[in-house]
Amino acid sequence: MVGHFLGALAIIVIGQFVIRALTRTMRMTAIRTRAKPALVDLSVAAVQGIGLLVILSGSLQALGLDQIALA
Repeated sequence: MVGHFLGALAIIVIGQFVIRALTRTMRMTAIRTRAKPALVDLSVAAVQGIGLLVILSGSLQALGLDQIALA
């Protein structure tokens, strides 16, 4: 059980790091291309939301809650 918990915690920590790096890169690239600020914010928010769902699903599967993770 402890191994499952540590796996879920690792997924959350590494996932947040990856999402933060990805959104920072997206924001910098969009600003350099002079995209509209509203479009930049919308795309970053969409990536953060989708990333959060993927991280949550992965951590639930690591805990063995496959039925909840699929829903």
